[in-house]
Amino acid sequence: FNDMGKCLLKSSQLKDPKDGGPDSYHEALEPWIYTWPSTQLFVVQYEELTDEADGEQELLRVKQYLGLDPTWPKNGGLEMRNARRFKIKPEGWSISRQDYETLVDIAREDMRKTLDVLAIKSLVQHRKSW
Repeated sequence: FNDMGKCLLKSSQLKDPKDGGPDSYHEALEPWIYTWPSTQLFVVQYEELTDEADGEQELLRVKQYLGLDPTWPKNGGLEMRNARRFKIKPEGWSISRQDYETLVDIAREDMRKTLDVLAIKSLVQHRKSW
């Protein structure tokens, strides 16, 4: 296998956690960080890309990295946000405060570890925004 194949097979969302795949972002990122030079890695935070105020600027940053025409497409940027939001359960799901705080704690710890992995190659611009 080539390096990309190794990264995909070793630790990516293509491999189920039950079969030894990652169950967190940082585990999925590690092989990519250690295999590829930082010039070939580009990190985008979903919330920044879909932010009403700054999303267009983030999209421009992605286009510049990819070498795309910054004026393309001519009709604007990311009109579709969360397409499934209105189809599955538009009213949302109720969750207890305790369950919510537990989930936030799990996500916070994974994000801290993810930022540590990204910092290996200086891939995080504004750590506090994460």
